[in-house]
Amino acid sequence: MKTNWRSCNPRAPRLWFNLALVKVPPECIEYVVLRELLHLVDASHGDRFIEALDLDLPDSRERRALLNAQPLSDIQNAS
Repeated sequence: MKTNWRSCNPRAPRLWFNLALVKVPPECIEYVVLRELLHLVDASHGDRFIEALDLDLPDSRERRALLNAQPLSDIQNAS
């Protein structure tokens, strides 16, 4: 994976995670994993999905911002 942190196939069901995640803060990893697990229940980003995410991670928006502040390409190229 060179452009995404994760990928989900709800029909399989299968999840893939970018190995570069090990280089981000743990709270970002938790956010990414929970988000993908929720996609196995609700494949959309609809109200049900958002409500479940907010229930389990009330600070999900802050975690997303922290994750987005760390460019994937920089992390993958770091040694």
